[in-house]
Amino acid sequence: MASRIYDKKLKCGCLISSDSGGGLMPCHYDDSDPKQVEKCEKAWAKWRKTKDYKKHLKKIRERNR
Repeated sequence: MASRIYDKKLKCGCLISSDSGGGLMPCHYDDSDPKQVEKCEKAWAKWRKTKDYKKHLKKIRERNR
């Protein structure tokens, strides 16, 4: 079984990997906690606006060739 390295952690708690084309370990699995859902949405929106996010996407593309 292959292992994956989660090299990013968002403020909401989501873990993100750029290994093997990317991966996600979410901070929640359902909508039972509206506060956590809101926290997660804000963290993702903020991260998507950064240079770090663009670098992450580039790593994924490079590693999937």
